[in-house]
Amino acid sequence: MSENILKEILEAEKSIDHKAESARARTEQMIITIENSSKDMVEKKKQALDQKNREKLTQLKQHLEEKRKKRVEEAKKTVDDIKKTASKTNKKAVDYIYKEFLRVVK
Repeated sequence: MSENILKEILEAEKSIDHKAESARARTEQMIITIENSSKDMVEKKKQALDQKNREKLTQLKQHLEEKRKKRVEEAKKTVDDIKKTASKTNKKAVDYIYKEFLRVVK
């Protein structure tokens, strides 16, 4: 009878050991799966952030290009205005000199 009890105890211990080993293996597998999942999630977040930064950079470049074009257009307009003013001033000077010449010649 005591042999049967000892056998049952040994079998129970083996069963417990087997279950513990099985649980340990499942736990290790879950840890590996979670680590891989975390790595994937971090990589996806990194890629999304990189894409967002590239888009922002592209927008900033476009904005700067638009500002540059606007400034160039404003500069061209200012140059045209200066040329017109200089031309008018030059014409007035020539007219004045010509009138003075005619007055002196008379």
